[in-house]
Amino acid sequence: MKKIYLSFLIVFVVLAAIFTVSRNLTSGIINTALIAAGEGSNIQIDKSALEAEKKKKKRTPAKIAGASGMASAALMLASKEKTLAPPVTKLVKNAEKQKFKKNLFVLDWAILGPFTKLDEGVVFTSAKALQYEFLKNEANLTVATPLPEGLAWQTATSLSLDGKVTPSDLFKKVKGKAAFYALAEVEFDQDYPDATLWIGGREDVKVWMDGKEIFAFNPKTPRRVDAAQIKMNLTKGRHVLLVKCSYNSWQSYFYIRFTDSGKVPVIPVQKKAK
Repeated sequence: MKKIYLSFLIVFVVLAAIFTVSRNLTSGIINTALIAAGEGSNIQIDKSALEAEKKKKKRTPAKIAGASGMASAALMLASKEKTLAPPVTKLVKNAEKQKFKKNLFVLDWAILGPFTKLDEGVVFTSAKALQYEFLKNEANLTVATPLPEGLAWQTATSLSLDGKVTPSDLFKKVKGKAAFYALAEVEFDQDYPDATLWIGGREDVKVWMDGKEIFAFNPKTPRRVDAAQIKMNLTKGRHVLLVKCSYNSWQSYFYIRFTDSGKVPVIPVQKKAK
């Protein structure tokens, strides 16, 4: 009988190890399938970008201002410049059949955090953190808003091939529970009536646009890419996006992208390779 129990234990440990190693690959496959279902099977993963990154020399990690010298991680490239304004992403309609997945999403953000405590005596959970105002009048938060000592905005770009933004990767020493704000400006090349804002994330995410709350995760919201679709009338010009994300476990991330009334992607103007 002991041998049977020992055999079951060995099998369980082996399966757990296989799942741990393969979960990122599995997650990528699932997210790719989800977007392909909405956009068509012609969406690709940009493997060439991954190969190019491997060939490059290792970057010296940028130090995070106001974060006790913690360095940026592989999925987020932090700017060494002081953040004076949120990054601007210019968005245009793109009906080409072949689109690399990461190019569908808003990837440039100013990140603020981590926030790890609520009111005294209140247990930190991702859901409670989503409702808690770490800064007064958070809906209208800007890079000019006065901040507590030790905190500063940090501009960063997501390097993820599937389009996710991972604020927690800028603060690898923070374990367990935390919350972050992410700020960006998006500039549309024309009016987009009846457009859709697609939102996804791992745990709890709240989104404002131009100071108005447009979305907040709830227990029934799937924790994945394109978890929610928000119908909007987008006008030509600049708009301010503010995302608040909180988490209980090892990582936080979110996805933000736009499509027009016919679900044609409205994507960032691609930067020319240097």
